[in-house]
Amino acid sequence: MKFAYAAIAAALASAPVAHAQVTCADVSRIAAASGEDFESLAGDEIDDDLYESTYLIAGANECSVDLFLDVIHSCIWSFPSQADAVQAYNTNVAAIAPCLSAWKASAMKIEAEPVDGSRLAAGMSYVGSGDFEYLEWVVVLEEVVSGKPAPYRLWIELVYS
Repeated sequence: MKFAYAAIAAALASAPVAHAQVTCADVSRIAAASGEDFESLAGDEIDDDLYESTYLIAGANECSVDLFLDVIHSCIWSFPSQADAVQAYNTNVAAIAPCLSAWKASAMKIEAEPVDGSRLAAGMSYVGSGDFEYLEWVVVLEEVVSGKPAPYRLWIELVYS
């Protein structure tokens, strides 16, 4: 019996770590809140016009609601390695695409040089139309070059402008 538990533990330890991903339920819930400037998702104020989000996408390090210029709900994940970050980016782009199949998808321009301590390594934009014409979902992989502890970040944001 102890051997069976040891074998199961070894199998779990050697299995690849699955990255949490956005779901169509997340997309629907966050998009529904955009009509009221994400007020139902705004928790404690962190800074002027910046709030903790009460709705987190699974596995995110943090989510926030920014009411400064455009109204934005964003979630961020941090990764220590490029391989983990790229895998998470690809997984989330694949997961969000069917949720936004009627939206205009386009790849974002990759930055060769860092801007303000980070560089856009990959990005997809999904722009709405009709009832969603003021909404844009973005999935961004960013390389941090300013010495932060985690050199890669994944952002998933809904911008209401």
